[in-house]
Amino acid sequence: MQLVLVALLFGFADVSVALPTAAGDTATCGSARWRELGEAVASYCRDAPEEKLGCRVARYAFSHCDAAPDLSPDDDGTLRGSIRDPRDLSYAWLLGFEHRRSGWVLEQFKYEYDDCDAIGVPPAPHGPIRLSDLRRTTD
Repeated sequence: MQLVLVALLFGFADVSVALPTAAGDTATCGSARWRELGEAVASYCRDAPEEKLGCRVARYAFSHCDAAPDLSPDDDGTLRGSIRDPRDLSYAWLLGFEHRRSGWVLEQFKYEYDDCDAIGVPPAPHGPIRLSDLRRTTD
């Protein structure tokens, strides 16, 4: 009987370790988690008319796997990543998703120069952007 209890305990321990945590998973394009993150982008963008271009880019990136940002979890479970501007890859839209009781929320969304090795910051690129030029890049 004790052997059966020990076997059950180890079996449960193996299952509990194998189950991912809600905030610690990375998201892969097309997964349920990915769709939740896309919904968080859409929700954020409904209330951010001043970020029209960034929202167009983010919506595109979350609906096209070849342009999807690589997201990685921080120690606190926040998912972070970036979408590089194809006009100048040193500029990027930085994303930070936080998991709350109600689901994922786009907590950080900003456009900035993202090249710490450069000397000085060049002016931000301007002009039209072709969304088809967005390509998946690693951070």
